Amino acid sequence: MRLLLSYELLQNYPESLFKDVLDYNSNLWKILDLNTENNCGISRIILYNAIQNYNNLCGAKEEQYMIPQELSRLLVY
Repeated sequence: MRLLLSYELLQNYPESLFKDVLDYNSNLWKILDLNTENNCGISRIILYNAIQNYNNLCGAKEEQYMIPQELSRLLVY
């Protein structure tokens, strides 16, 4: 993935391993948070809230799809 980036972008983002991506406390995420805040003007709180709201929405949609299945299962039981 890093091969696709220009030299300037490579300086902004550290090399990371898969375990760094999975660990939300890793330096990778801290640097990405700061770069997003500095470059785009989006504060970390707004970004985190947007991600959380999106995840909640996706979870709600999954639960809505499960309602007919659960109702039919309860009626048969």
